[in-house]
Amino acid sequence: MIEGFIKGVFSSPIGIGDSNYAQFLTIKKGLSLFPSSPWTSNFPIVENDSKNAISWVLNLSFASWRMKNIYSNL
Repeated sequence: MIEGFIKGVFSSPIGIGDSNYAQFLTIKKGLSLFPSSPWTSNFPIVENDSKNAISWVLNLSFASWRMKNIYSNL
C-alpha cells in the first residue's frame, strides 16, 4: 500500500446509534466489499480511530449483543 493512498470511501445511513456503532458498521461494510475489490490478493488493512470497534472485530467477546448480531451476518 502506498502511504496516504485511499482505496475506497463510502457512506450510508446507520439509523440510531453512537459513534462506536457507526465505526463498527463501517468496518463490517468495508470487509464485506473487500472480496469483490481488485485488491483481494492482499490482506485488508483497516484504519479506524475507534479502539472499541477494532477490539470488537478482533475479539467478539468484548462486543455487545447488538454488535455480535451484526458481526454474525458478515
